[in-house]
Amino acid sequence: MRVEVRPTTTPFLRLNAQMGWSLGPEDKRPAIPYDDRDLILAHKGREPIALAEAFGSFGGRTLPRGLAISSQGRMFLASPGPLERNDAGVILTAFASDFDTEPPADAQAPWPFKPLWPARPFGDIYSLDKPTDVALTPLGDLAIVDKDQARILVVTLPDGAIRQDIRLGTGSAPTSIAFEASGACYVADPGLATVHRFHASWRKDDAFPHSASQFVSPEFIAAVASDCQGGCGCAGTCGCAQVKNPAPVVAVLDKSNAVLLDATGRTVERETFPDLTPSALQVRDGVVSWSDPAWPARDPLEFPGLAPDGRGRLSGTNLPLLARPRRDRRPRFGEAVLGPFDSGTVGFSWDRITLDADLPSTGRVVLSTLTSEQALERDRLENVPERRWSKPLAINPGDRPEILVQSQPGRFLYLRIVLSGDGVDGPVISEIDIFGPRRSSLRYLPAPFHADQESAHFLDRFLRYFDVIFDEVERENTEIARLFDPHAVPEGAVMDWLGRWFDLEFPASWPTQTRRGALAEVSALHKERGTIAGLKRVLQWHTGLEEPMPQILEHFRFVPGNPARIGGTDLNVGQREHRLTIVLPAQYLATADDRRVIERLIEDQLPAHVHYQVLPIRAEFRIGEQSTLGIDTLIGTDAPQGLGEAHLGASLGLDPSTTGPVGPALSSSPQGDLSC
Repeated sequence: MRVEVRPTTTPFLRLNAQMGWSLGPEDKRPAIPYDDRDLILAHKGREPIALAEAFGSFGGRTLPRGLAISSQGRMFLASPGPLERNDAGVILTAFASDFDTEPPADAQAPWPFKPLWPARPFGDIYSLDKPTDVALTPLGDLAIVDKDQARILVVTLPDGAIRQDIRLGTGSAPTSIAFEASGACYVADPGLATVHRFHASWRKDDAFPHSASQFVSPEFIAAVASDCQGGCGCAGTCGCAQVKNPAPVVAVLDKSNAVLLDATGRTVERETFPDLTPSALQVRDGVVSWSDPAWPARDPLEFPGLAPDGRGRLSGTNLPLLARPRRDRRPRFGEAVLGPFDSGTVGFSWDRITLDADLPSTGRVVLSTLTSEQALERDRLENVPERRWSKPLAINPGDRPEILVQSQPGRFLYLRIVLSGDGVDGPVISEIDIFGPRRSSLRYLPAPFHADQESAHFLDRFLRYFDVIFDEVERENTEIARLFDPHAVPEGAVMDWLGRWFDLEFPASWPTQTRRGALAEVSALHKERGTIAGLKRVLQWHTGLEEPMPQILEHFRFVPGNPARIGGTDLNVGQREHRLTIVLPAQYLATADDRRVIERLIEDQLPAHVHYQVLPIRAEFRIGEQSTLGIDTLIGTDAPQGLGEAHLGASLGLDPSTTGPVGPALSSSPQGDLSC
């Protein structure tokens, strides 16, 4: 649990791993061993598996990365390449029985793995540029993630026939894949900062993940064991709408955060992390084994010749195999003394200390201080009577990580920190700020309040509590101007609040940069409100389109009696005044919700007397039907018709899913007299 301290004045000293902690001798603080890292409880040279461990650990629950094992004991390993003389990546395979045999004299490392198929030249459908993960589907096929080609290749076993070749598009860089029992497939894609979901039939679910679930760089993904007890009709995921609190179906490692998603793509809050499948490789008595979760009564499969190193790679190679499936125990208690910190002034009044710390529910930090006019040697510091140290002050989970220095004024300051945890988790201190000198409101009080030194010291500390609050308010007043600067306003609730000043409601899908751009241009938008330029600006913000789209056609500009044909549809231009047609790519009008949003945006910008219709245009180029350059000619993806096969009035087939008639206009003005 991390609690932040509101900013006040500039600290007198800042301590962190980069600037130095001024820790004492290492042998005097064995449980806090590192000078160049955050202050944590640890055994030097032994560290627990981190949440962001490079090969797939989720808080200590380990999954193989780039590894799949069948129930028959066949192992598949993704080798990103190069391997030996091959420049491209390959899929390596071996049987559990192969590990019992002696390698031949000419065996290629890593024995006994062999390529599932040899490396192919670029352009071949079997060519793999950088395979980063493999997984077995519930039907027994092998799914391969090829990061550099941005695709998922699915082949049958054992013949290796191509079942699916799924291309994820420009900018995609998939890294990890997982299947749930129902056959649904999930792919982590840091290139597009999202998670893809495919149904068992390999149809992409465009509604997944939910727009409220945002990612930074999702590198790893794992299926979550189902808690379903049957009877709810959720196909084993417990993620359907019948369940009040949907269970998670996948776990995603996004940078250093583990995120759980339910079947709707929403984030699931959980106090404890669920079990993950498949089970991890185990190392017992030096022998690697694996228990098939589908057959819990079977004895584990053993791979006696498999020798992973401490980094989770095959010994002697750089091939990732597994992360060590265990967590090291942390010390439960550790103490360190920081200092001396020299103020350079005799009788310096040290003020307060704040921490940038993360405290788990079982963690605790205790601080005490010592001041002196002379720097103390370390051996003398150990013999200082306890009464000279200030009273220890504890910071517990949920407390504000801040204390007031209780020691008397002095040039040098020493800080004693005691960390405690439960042996699994412990406090993490990434930064310490020391403030001074103390200038409380005591200096404004009459002389009698200063007469007794002990009373004055108490009153000085007592008043400082209120002074800190005043400092926080003054700091906010000083920086309030940035709340009205679109390029400096903090993202989140404050940015949304500023947008509401100008009647702007930001869709959840808008990135921060787009929101800032809208705020920066809002004055110009209000000047253009009710104009063609203003309407186009709003639609471009919402859709991300660039010039020349969307096209807004004013009917009074058409030649009377000359029908206008746009996108294969004749526009009704008989009544030309105060009427217009808005041309948009069809993908922005795919659902009823999309249509309602576009309509609301248009009606909010247009004057009440202006009638409109929205014309969806698919990615086609049809000579004589859809060939007005810059208006209804859009570039699609594939070209199913070759040169010489197209004919006048038919689509040239830039997108096979969009051929055929466009259909009626999306909507019209409330009068409804412009529907095509």
